[in-house]
Formats: sequence, C-alpha cells, structure tokens
Amino acid sequence: MTTTNNEVPKVEEPLEPVVVEDPNMTTAIAIRAAESIEDADYSIAQPKANGEIAADSRPTSHVVNEELLADAPQKPVPPELRQVVTNDCTTEKLACIMASNPRGIIRLNDELAAFIRTMNLYHGGHGADRQFYLSSWAGSTAQIDRKSQNAPLVIREPFVNVLGGIQPDMIGTLEDERGREDGFTHRFLFSFPTPIGRHDWNESHGVSHRIRQVWHDVMDWLFELAMQEPDNDDFGSEPQPRTVRMTLDAEEVWAKWHKAHWDETEWDCFPPHLRGVWSKFEVHALTLVLVAHMLKVACDRVLTGKEYLQRDPQIDAESVQRGLKLADYFKHHNVRVFNRLKVSNEDLRAQQIIIWIRKRPGRRVTPREMHQNGVAGIETTSEARAILKDLADRGYGEFHSEPGKGQRKGEYFQAA
Repeated sequence: MTTTNNEVPKVEEPLEPVVVEDPNMTTAIAIRAAESIEDADYSIAQPKANGEIAADSRPTSHVVNEELLADAPQKPVPPELRQVVTNDCTTEKLACIMASNPRGIIRLNDELAAFIRTMNLYHGGHGADRQFYLSSWAGSTAQIDRKSQNAPLVIREPFVNVLGGIQPDMIGTLEDERGREDGFTHRFLFSFPTPIGRHDWNESHGVSHRIRQVWHDVMDWLFELAMQEPDNDDFGSEPQPRTVRMTLDAEEVWAKWHKAHWDETEWDCFPPHLRGVWSKFEVHALTLVLVAHMLKVACDRVLTGKEYLQRDPQIDAESVQRGLKLADYFKHHNVRVFNRLKVSNEDLRAQQIIIWIRKRPGRRVTPREMHQNGVAGIETTSEARAILKDLADRGYGEFHSEPGKGQRKGEYFQAA
C-alpha cells in the first residue's frame, strides 16, 4: 500500500478482529504458563536401598524400574499462542510463529521501507530473509536452521502476508540494493490512489458499530472453519489447506479473463518492465477470487444464521467476477507504481511543477513568481528560469522572453 502524501496510511483497524485469534489466550497468559512449566519440578522416583521410594530430580547411574517411569509425572508442553498478526520480529521468530499457526500469519509493518532495511540485519547483511519471503509466496516448504536447536524448523505450506504502507518516494527501497531483478516487488499488490484534494467536512462518524460487529462475526466464523486433516503420512499429523473448486460457469469467466490478461503481454506497446508484474497476477487473481468467495459464504451464514456444513462449496461465477474486479483494480495501481519506479527525480519534479502552473490563472508564470512561491524547493530566480526552459524542452509549454524595461522583465512560461 502506498500513500499520496507524506503520511503512511493506517492499516490496523480492519485487522482488529484478528490481532489475537483466541481471546482467552493472550500473550501474558502464554508467557506465565510457559514460565510455570519451566520452574516446576518434574522429578523421577528413584528406589532406595531399603526398597522405599525417594524423589531425585537428578539422573542416577542405576537402572530405574519401568513401572516407576510410567507413573512418573510428565513435563507438559508449553501452550502455543494462537495468533494471526505479528509485527517486529526476525525471520527465525516468524518461522516459529508460522509453525504454531498453520492457517498463516499477517506481518504488519507501519513502514515497509523499514521492513526492507532490517532484512538480514542480524546476519551481517548476508542472510536469506528476502529468499524466505520469495519462497513463502510460492508456497514452497521453508526450512530454517537455528543455532539453538540441532534439527531445522520445517514449515510445509507456509503462508505469510506482508501488509503495510510506504511513501511514494520510498518505493524504490523495495528493489534489490544490488540492482538484481529477483521479482520481490512483483509479488506486492499496491494501492496507489490519486490525491483526493480538498473535500467538504461531513458529520459522518465512520463505520457504524453494527457494521464493525458484523465484520467481527465474519472473521470469527472464518476462523472456526476446520482445516483438512491429512489422509496419509506425507505430512504427519499437520492439518492442510482445503481445496475449493469452481463451477462450470465460474471456469468460463476465469478462462476469459485469463486469456485477455496474457494477450496484453503480446501487445507491441506492452512495457517490458511490467512483464514480471503480469506473470504474478495469475496467482494474485485466483487468491482474490478465493477471498471474495469465502467472504460471500461467511456473510451469508453470519447475516442469515444458516447452518454450515463443511462441504467446501464450489466457487460460483459471481465470486469469480468479484475477485477479478479486485484484480483489475490492483493491476491498474501496480502499473502506476512500477511506472513511477522508472521515473527519475528530475521527471517527478517537472511533473509537480507543471501541475502547479496549470492551476494558475491563464496557465502562465514568470521565473520570479516561481521563486517567490517556493515551488518544488526552488531557491533562486535563476534556478526557476532554468527549470521553465527545461519544461519547454520537454514539451509542456513555451518559454517566452519579450523586450521590456530592466533585465529579463518580459520572461514567462505558458503551459500547454
């Protein structure tokens, strides 16, 4: 997500229902429970010479009776925090959270630029944090090697969403610092709306309490859906994602969009820098279709109170159309973002200045007026004159110099 001004948009409010999935399992409860387990004394009963039983937490060299071992208290497993959202954590910690939450995790970042800068921070800049997110997007099995454990942490079907805001001038920080094209930025869905400008005040109080409650209920209902139990030993006892298929009508709608999407890449005028973006949108579109479908099912059950049987209802044509409408929205905004990445700072400054000039009466301005208004950080009249001549060279208008009293009294720029 990007913003059109210097403020990064707040994205926490829609996530309010999913900050902690289980309201009875807070972070503090989980920490206290884990500490009590670590402090408890789970000793093994050892036989004395006279046949009596004594407790000793330290292992001895002699063999312990099997019956005594069977009756000995077992150290319980610390409870795992069920969560959906996390923020400031290392990749190793994120992997641990994902292993305990197979439904997936949202990594929430107020500033995406800061998220990128901290990658590999604890590995001297030579870690594999970026590769971890690339593999997770593709659903590839992730393996994290940690010094604290002998066995690596393996996550099958990893699912992590990176959500946050970024200022337009900082979008370039998402690219690889060495200039390599690894497709990292192509995996983002950007929302980059045009500035709304001035608008009249209204007395709206925002989203009503009733709508907020419905949103909470929808999220709760979705989290109650059971995952697919494994039917073989390939994944042990780990729950797996469920498979939802399309109806015949839905497949026709999808096939039509799919063909049109790839036909666009064959246009003679198709920008080369968008080919990587377009290659990822097939997955983006299917994901949005699934989101639209499951929200439709959830809203239908929450608003009507209908009983739901876990039969994985097929995706209908209406859900596909809704999801593809979202996909087209994001395609348009991603084009804006990636076109901006190819624009230099000088080009952006020229666009800012010409927009300001076109709002003036008569769409004209003198170098002195440019300087006096401090447009785009201009500090001298000479600098303003050079910029206006550059705008004329770019085809944004004409620079006129007419005879007059004093030096350069008749200079002005007329915007096209």
